[in-house]
Formats: sequence, C-alpha cells, structure tokens
Amino acid sequence: RSQSTGEEKMSTIAKHIHEGALAFLSAEYRILAVFVVVAGALLGVVCDPQVASMAHKAGSGATFLAELGGKEGPAEVLPFKARFRVLGLSEGNIHYEGEMYGGGVACIGATCLLQVCDTDGDVRVVVSSSRTQCLDRAFFTHFSLDLAAAQIICVKSTVHFRADFDSVARNTLPVAAPGLFPCRLDEIPYQNAGRRWAKG
Repeated sequence: RSQSTGEEKMSTIAKHIHEGALAFLSAEYRILAVFVVVAGALLGVVCDPQVASMAHKAGSGATFLAELGGKEGPAEVLPFKARFRVLGLSEGNIHYEGEMYGGGVACIGATCLLQVCDTDGDVRVVVSSSRTQCLDRAFFTHFSLDLAAAQIICVKSTVHFRADFDSVARNTLPVAAPGLFPCRLDEIPYQNAGRRWAKG
C-alpha cells in the first residue's frame, strides 16, 4: 500500500512481494515482502507471543535478536531472524474505530511495535500475542503511528481491511502469499456449492 509512489514502482513492489526476499511470518500466514530499501514501511499484525514477550522483557528502546514467526505451519515456512528495536509496548486492548468493528475492543495480549535493525530502510512491525486480522487502523494508530507518512502499509488480512484502509492508500495490492490459507477462493474445488456460487 502506498501514498506517494508511482505505478511503475508499485508494480515492482508487487512483484517483489510475490517473489519474497524478507519473510515476515505469522502463525497462520506467510507474508513475503521486500521493504529493506523503503523508507516508511509498516507491517501488521504478526502473531508471535514469544517475540512479543521478549520485547516486553527487554523494554522500550532496547534491541534484541529474535526469530519472528515461522513457529507453526508448513515445514518450509522459516522464521525471519533479525535484530529488532522496541519502539512501543502495549497490553493489546485495541479500540476499533473503523466500519467493521467500530466501538468494539480487540484483546490480543502483549503487543509491541518493533523496528527492523541493520537495514537501509525504516521497517516497523506490529507483533501480537494472539491471532487477529489487521482490519482496523487502530492496530497502528494506538502506537501513535502516522499512516499518511508511510510509503507502504502491509496488512495481514483477507479483505476486511479495505473499509478502513482504502481511504489512506493511493493503491491497494491484494497479495495471495504462500501458506496454509492463501485465500484464493477461485482455486478451491468446491463440491457442494450451487452453480451460481461456483461461478463466482
């Protein structure tokens, strides 16, 4: 997702997302993206209670080495090993403000905002202790992040994010990343769907 990049750059980024270079891995989904040369990239929400706990123990401002994601799922899904800087800590009680669940509260346990160290760009990742879809801007804004300043916002969600994020994006690029559930409904061999639904 981008505010200021052109069509050509967005196409290149989309290609890299499909190919992958850095792997940010949640317990359910494998998300591949190239962010290392991008200033202002946000990713959320990656579920990794072990890394979230490490961040809370280290404290705000600390740096630590960790393997993010890749702890469940297919054997070929490997964690992303890097040094991270703790930019923010939260108990994970996120007050939804968007159309999907506005007024509700997501309780996702110990949560943190991490910055990937030793890269040429500014890559920030929201890590939770419980699985959730990043369908509301509040997952970022509760850490006081300015979404309008980000060049790329990568959310782990199927389609529910669009109601709250489309208005801040110049382009929206749906990506079916490899994993247990890539959410490509057109490729599922339905057995009992009626003719209307089978054709989409």
